[in-house]
Amino acid sequence: KRQIRINSTCTVFAGAELRDRLAMGQRREDILAGLHRAIILRAMSLLARSGGIHDEFTFTGGVAKNEAAVKALKQLVAENYGPRTINISSDSIYTGALGAALFAERAHRGEQLAIEKEISHGQRRLHRRH
Repeated sequence: KRQIRINSTCTVFAGAELRDRLAMGQRREDILAGLHRAIILRAMSLLARSGGIHDEFTFTGGVAKNEAAVKALKQLVAENYGPRTINISSDSIYTGALGAALFAERAHRGEQLAIEKEISHGQRRLHRRH
């Protein structure tokens, strides 16, 4: 197994790079492993900008179900941060939906509070008139 580096960050150029590597006869498995590594490396660069990984890390979303992505993540975390605990829930695909539901609930609660405040304010004005 040979480690292949995908250098392009632009998806169009990365696609061309993948086709070129296939045409050169490189193994599909090696190319896909390199692609997974490139995607995880890109995500880790965003993590580094936000303070990096400390003692543990939680990987969520549908990609957390992708064994090749998880393997690349574990390798890159170990290379860049040393041994770290990586949490991956079997229900990780629902994390985004749960977050969206929480945002919706907060927005709804905020609207409810605004409506209640408006009603209360209106009732006070009515009481002042009488």
